[in-house]
Amino acid sequence: MRIRSTLAVFATSVAIVASAIAALPEASAATGVTGKSYPSMLQKIGVVTPTALATTSSDVSATESAATELAVASKRLRPESEDFRIATSGTTTPPNAETLSVSSSTVRQWKGLTAFDSRYADGGNQGYGEPSDMAMCTNGSYVVQMVNSAIQIYSTSGTAALPGSYGALDSVYAGAKAYGLNQFFGYPHDYDRTTGEYGPSLYDVTCLYDATATRWFLVAAVLDVLPDGTYTGDNWVDVLTSSGSNPVTSSWTRYRLWTTNDGTHGTPDHGCTDINGVFPPNLTLPHQCFGDYPQIGLDQNGLYITTNEFEWWGYNFNGAQLYAIDKADLIAGNVAPDMTYFQNVYSDGLGYVTYTLQPANAVPSQ
Repeated sequence: MRIRSTLAVFATSVAIVASAIAALPEASAATGVTGKSYPSMLQKIGVVTPTALATTSSDVSATESAATELAVASKRLRPESEDFRIATSGTTTPPNAETLSVSSSTVRQWKGLTAFDSRYADGGNQGYGEPSDMAMCTNGSYVVQMVNSAIQIYSTSGTAALPGSYGALDSVYAGAKAYGLNQFFGYPHDYDRTTGEYGPSLYDVTCLYDATATRWFLVAAVLDVLPDGTYTGDNWVDVLTSSGSNPVTSSWTRYRLWTTNDGTHGTPDHGCTDINGVFPPNLTLPHQCFGDYPQIGLDQNGLYITTNEFEWWGYNFNGAQLYAIDKADLIAGNVAPDMTYFQNVYSDGLGYVTYTLQPANAVPSQ
């Protein structure tokens, strides 16, 4: 495949981070790293067009009790894992534009996404939690900013381009309104405040612009959630690839990279276990793994994604995972892009599996 010719280049950056690997060929006895193709792990899900999204949603009350907010946010807490906090004080007052204090050397500045945007985007149909992991990338004309629950696209002068809606707060909110992250990625509401139903949980966002291909790549980790707020244990990484250099007018091809590694969805079985059978009794697949903290990098041939793999229902850590995906296939919108998967990447330098591999960007200049 095209990307195999560049794996050795990518490996150099991996070695710097992990003191681990001198090369990433298809198979290497010297490093103990073996790549393998799992064709059905990565699949094209469809195409989303932000400009076609509804700009209004069901109105919600601008004032909900702290108890209600706590009940909603608590559903987003994965047991044994994330540490989220929520606001517990009274009612919510829409903020006004703020004056930012910056150094005289700053050329451009504007207020980006806030916790208020995360809570009230998509017509207010959002949960509210922290930390609000942030991603930002630019092509010199536009700036894309994402947090766990919201996304906005700005000109380099700070003008917001996405026409979001904050429901009942539209008339009183003094500022540009973002899209909900679920909304932009083509999912149901994060939390539908009319029906009380939950959608998938998106987090650990990241993005890059590829100047040579004139394409944007947006990535988010996704946890599957039942309408009642129960986590199923299924999880994946979403990759959105733009159709052009303008992120506002582009359509986005969405790919799903399954990270359960329990033998389902075309994944290998890494033997993840549950904690003495403690998992929701209505679920029949309690042995999923969990691909956390996706990081991305690019070169002329590939998009590279790494995750940290844990047991979903247990405690064990399996190691960093590396997915090398043919970039041309992503850009072409191929149904099943060519991909090589390196599992539980081992570090000779550490004498243990690697953790939080950070791909480097090695995209040639135009």
